[in-house]
Amino acid sequence: MEDDRRLSDMVQRFCQEKRVTLPPPCTQAAFERFAARTSVPVPPPLRSWLLKVNGAAIGAGYTYGIECDRENEIEFLYSLRPEWAEKAWLPIANDGCGNHYLIPTKHEYGPGYPVFFVDTSVAPNEPDYLCASSINLFFLLLLEWVLDDTDWPFDKEFTLRRDPEFLKFTGIRYPWDLD
Repeated sequence: MEDDRRLSDMVQRFCQEKRVTLPPPCTQAAFERFAARTSVPVPPPLRSWLLKVNGAAIGAGYTYGIECDRENEIEFLYSLRPEWAEKAWLPIANDGCGNHYLIPTKHEYGPGYPVFFVDTSVAPNEPDYLCASSINLFFLLLLEWVLDDTDWPFDKEFTLRRDPEFLKFTGIRYPWDLD
């Protein structure tokens, strides 16, 4: 509950400082249409986010959404990267440089919905490293990183202090282990 309030406060702060206006939120009907078209269900934590922020210029680049501006639509990204749809990975944001943050929906790295980074210039269909243990925490840490210049996600101590569930995910690299 406290993290939800903090995340809402950070979104509001970002919008004020960067002069960003949020687009209309996603709707329950749009979630159903998306799932019918893609066969990829939208997990509850992402639904909650998209009911507030649906494809906006938030963070270092943009967040993605459903039935929003075409370039920010998850389905548009699926047309460019069909492997992501096949794996049931949901892109949720980009870094402003052509790389993406995604969530695996099949729990292949552990329980829940962690967020990982994909460096499209290196391996566009493989996770590069884990970013956060949950969707809400990802967006909170991303906004803190952009607004407050934190050391997330590469500083191990900082990241584990802010995200104590981080290490429960396996089979994926951690950002501090990059070569």
